[in-house]
Amino acid sequence: QKGCAQATTALPYDCQAGYAKWQTGWSEDKKRWCCHHSSVGCTVTTSTHAFDCDAGFDKWEEGWSNQKQQWCCSKEGKACDPYDCDFKLSIAHTSWSDSKKLWCCERKQKGCAQATTALPYDCQAGYAKWQTGWSEDKKRWCCHHSSVGCTVTTSTHAFDCDAGFDKWEEGWSNQKQQWCCSKEGKACDPYDCDFKLSIAHTSWSDSKKLWCCERKQKGCAQA
Repeated sequence: QKGCAQATTALPYDCQAGYAKWQTGWSEDKKRWCCHHSSVGCTVTTSTHAFDCDAGFDKWEEGWSNQKQQWCCSKEGKACDPYDCDFKLSIAHTSWSDSKKLWCCERKQKGCAQATTALPYDCQAGYAKWQTGWSEDKKRWCCHHSSVGCTVTTSTHAFDCDAGFDKWEEGWSNQKQQWCCSKEGKACDPYDCDFKLSIAHTSWSDSKKLWCCERKQKGCAQA
């Protein structure tokens, strides 16, 4: 219970209360809510469909649990990206986290901030000769933000998973997160629940607060 925001209302349902008899004791609304947010109380219609990947798809980034995202991605190819770059696009400058803005701008060309200054480096310029033509600073920046210009030290290490690990949520590219998770078990969660924990109530997105509260008991709102 660190970095907790002050709030006057609790979550609409307690997904632990009555769980032993959820099938008969819970309302349909509670089943849907707890299935979407805590992956419990899910009504399985067939042996091959653990989740309904059409239900709530328009708001999957905030509404779906991590388990549902993974299941629907692997089974139906839905919600595979770390962010939904169409969700709240019209108010991206106020509602999106910095990491979402950067990811969606670079990969989907959406939510890009209007600024008077450009990014510090153009990772397409001079790419044909990046190994000899780029400065070390540009290599590091482009590797972290665009996954190009990465210095491979051995045949089995495409990324340095110690470099920038304390700020991986904002600083690492999606490719680096996936590589370091699969190879070294680092940055496997969608969020780093220790990063900016002391200012969670002002700096974290709503989806991060919910995820970290439910799974790590961090950043929970006071009810």
